[in-house]
Amino acid sequence: MLRRIIAVLIVLIVAVWLSACGGGDAHPTAELVAEAEATPAVEASEATPAAEANRPYAFRHAGFELVAGTAMSEALERIGEPTKLFEAPSCAFEGVDRIYYYPSFLITTYPEGGVDKILAITLIDDGARAEGGAEIGMTAAEVEARCGEGEWNEYGNQLSYDSGGVRLAFLFEDGILVDATYSCIEAMRIAGAAR
Repeated sequence: MLRRIIAVLIVLIVAVWLSACGGGDAHPTAELVAEAEATPAVEASEATPAAEANRPYAFRHAGFELVAGTAMSEALERIGEPTKLFEAPSCAFEGVDRIYYYPSFLITTYPEGGVDKILAITLIDDGARAEGGAEIGMTAAEVEARCGEGEWNEYGNQLSYDSGGVRLAFLFEDGILVDATYSCIEAMRIAGAAR
């Protein structure tokens, strides 16, 4: 049930974000939710160590480190094709935004200089682990024990860590981790300013 709720929320948030300027005429939300729920979970990825010397946070999958702000082409070569791909004209950048769906996580990209770059990597269930081994379903105390002290937002429901231009944000609902997202800080700033 928790996986279904998380999948629905993530797909809705990303679909709204991609179509906020009205550029996308297709809204496959129900279809994407059904596919996300039907996709089997992958084996949990290895956790990467905490950021050292301003090293960007990275999500490790299939022995490869995915880093927000880097080219998606190398990631595709290393981790393979997604189970589903959604595209929409970008509201904040020149070109097309994409969402690549993989079991247990999704990658959102943005166009920059003709290159598809990783905007965010979102973990959608406990089949994937973030820095320090944090995973969906943990309590806030468990995440802080694994990742150290971070910065809480003013509402007290998001704990974030910044390193090397990447923000790792953990979103909690009733004290339980429901979302972990790695995002490119600069690209998110530009996207936010464009709205």
